[in-house]
Order: sequence, then C-alpha cells, then structure tokens
Amino acid sequence: MALQEVSDNFHSRYDATSRSYSYLIYIGDTQPIFLRNYVLWEKNQLDVKKMRKEAACLIGTHNFHAFRGSKCTANNPIRTMKSIEILEKNNFVIITLCANAYLYNMVRIIVGTLIDLSKGSLSNDMNGILNSQDRINAGKTAQPQGLFFTGANYNEIEWNQELNSSSSLNFLFSEQ
Repeated sequence: MALQEVSDNFHSRYDATSRSYSYLIYIGDTQPIFLRNYVLWEKNQLDVKKMRKEAACLIGTHNFHAFRGSKCTANNPIRTMKSIEILEKNNFVIITLCANAYLYNMVRIIVGTLIDLSKGSLSNDMNGILNSQDRINAGKTAQPQGLFFTGANYNEIEWNQELNSSSSLNFLFSEQ
C-alpha cells in the first residue's frame, strides 16, 4: 500500500488510463463454503488453454458491443483491451483483464463467454462474437461472486513496479 500526493484537480475515475479486474473461479465438485461469496464456483473442468486462445483476440481496440449489458448507457462501445491473463493452479483459475475502460457488465460477460466457449456451448468463437457486435451471440453473464477490482493506472502517479494488478490475488499461487 502506498500514498502519493496529487494535484487538486485529480479525479480517481476520470484520470485513470487503465483499470484492471480479476475474476476468481473455483473448480470442484463441491462449493467452497468459506469462499462462496468470493469465487465463481464451476463444477466442471475448464479448458484453460482454449480460454487463453479465445481471449487473445480481444487484445487491442475493438467495438465491444457484444459484451455490454442491457443497462449500459455508454455512447461509444469502443474500448482498448491491453491484456488478458489466465492463470491456473490447483482448483483455481484467475482471469485478469486490463483495459482503458469497460462497458456495463463487460468483464462478467467476457468471463461468462470464455467459460461457455471452454465448455463448447457456443456456436461462434470469440472473434465471431466480437465481430457480430450482437450481445445475443456472447455467453452468459458470469455471476458477480469472484469479480475484484484490482487497480487503476494514472499518468500522474508512478506505482511501485512490484505491485502489479493481479498481485493482490497471487497468494493463491504462492508455494507454501
């Protein structure tokens, strides 16, 4: 944790150049009782290799209309996805996304789509869904449990390089 003085006209929301979210998925036969409010529980194994392949086409500047919720009021659906990282260890999968901005429910719809693609329950691939610009082609909206805001970046603020956006959840992957 760090503090830094900023100018009086600094705005934490509007001055952000990128924002990161991590989505924590637990895979197992039974729901983890103590984590039930903090993870998306998935009973079936996920094809993480396929999820990584499908997520790669979202990197760059695109029209993300197919991944916007029905309550979205944004005038422009064009966003720049800077990175998507998918890590797995034991029964956990963490999907970390970094973009300049997001549409309403965009992260949850992308994660739900990646899960549906992993299971083979969608007729299109991610590129086809993205290019269709139609929400009906994307997967289900993933439940909110498991979604964490993991940080923002600003031109005016220099962060410690050791504190990357997914570091707050890396404890799951550290060797005991």
